Amino acid sequence: MADTAKHTAGPWTVLGVDCVDGMKFVDIECGEVATKSCRSIAYVRTADGGDTVTEQDMANAHLIAAAPDLLEALKLFVRAEKMARDGNPPTGADELIELGDAAIAKAEGV
Repeated sequence: MADTAKHTAGPWTVLGVDCVDGMKFVDIECGEVATKSCRSIAYVRTADGGDTVTEQDMANAHLIAAAPDLLEALKLFVRAEKMARDGNPPTGADELIELGDAAIAKAEGV
């Protein structure tokens, strides 16, 4: 499967809570946060549009930030399933499961 993605490459990271004009939001950035070569990719506004960041707001941000990881894991699982159906079971099933578990954990903010 060729990588024809047009979205911004990961990793995406929940950077934290920011505030502009009294309105709080959760900032999601792409790139390497440690090297400061990152930029905002998305913002999750607070559910009430005000100054309270809820658990649901943070969960939404983590789910968005995990999108590239979830996509990559899904592509690998689909490729492995196609190989298995063609009678060529893939090697590295444990690694596929670990990748999938890590993507799910990131999406759940664990």
